[in-house]
Amino acid sequence: MENFFRFARERHSIYLRRAAGDTRPWTDDPILHEFRFTNVYRELDATTVWFRENIRDSMAHTPEVMLATVLFRWFNRIRTGEAIFGQTTSDSRGAIRTPWEHLLAHEKTDRVIGLHEIDHSVRRYCEGGPYTTGAYIIKTPDGMDKVRGVLWCVSEFMGQEHAGTTGVLQHLSPFNWRWIAETLLADPGNTELESVWSWFRQFPFLGDFMAYELVTDLRHTALLSRAPDIMTWANPGPGAMRGLNRIHDRPVKYSQPKHVFVCEMRALLGEAKKSSLWPANPSGQEVEMRDIEHTLCEFDKYERVRLGEGRPRGKYR
Repeated sequence: MENFFRFARERHSIYLRRAAGDTRPWTDDPILHEFRFTNVYRELDATTVWFRENIRDSMAHTPEVMLATVLFRWFNRIRTGEAIFGQTTSDSRGAIRTPWEHLLAHEKTDRVIGLHEIDHSVRRYCEGGPYTTGAYIIKTPDGMDKVRGVLWCVSEFMGQEHAGTTGVLQHLSPFNWRWIAETLLADPGNTELESVWSWFRQFPFLGDFMAYELVTDLRHTALLSRAPDIMTWANPGPGAMRGLNRIHDRPVKYSQPKHVFVCEMRALLGEAKKSSLWPANPSGQEVEMRDIEHTLCEFDKYERVRLGEGRPRGKYR
């Protein structure tokens, strides 16, 4: 546990030194000096900062923020986001719109028209790609390139109706994304992150990881900012589970029910809150379960290097 908290503090110190304009070396730790690890606070990552400042904050109190989040995070690339949300074209009637606005304008009539506008704009603006993030694998239907594959997934999300699965959403008859977003806005603080995560997972190619990224973003909007489980639930990915196994001196591939891993993360959060073990966020945001979960994943990568078990792909240049 001491090593985990030490890693978190030093990784965040690197962020602060870089943000202050300090030159290398930012740390005496040889592993952190050479390899890239994500920030302790996800809200400080460059892609999330761009998404927050250019898309999320301006829509935070509207139902459309849900669809915008799904669309952006499936690509998860700033340049692609600029093509979708920032580039303007004129339609057949002379109206000046972004591809995103074209999509909303055709949502109830023929969303294929809006999605085609996005396809065209992304290919033109991104000049041959890459179109999607390289940070994780984007899964789409076989036989489609990434742009068409992602837009097919978004189309399915817009067109399919699914019932809720857990919590407040479990009694709903099938409804589409807009109805769910409006329900969350109308009754803030009564729906859990985990419930919305489970609802997202019903859509094609929206697995555990992607669904978790979406609820993490929506947690910072009016839809889920008052969710009752922000401090008690997180979805432990494989890296976080390996990190917990290392902390508890278990075999790295040790398996146990997911809710037990969640309880162990909750215990770590408690330790972080009651002491100075966790680095303070310059924005004043309090440490929460999401921060513990993804720092566990980065800690696992760190330990792999330290123990000679492997190396991350990313290096500082």
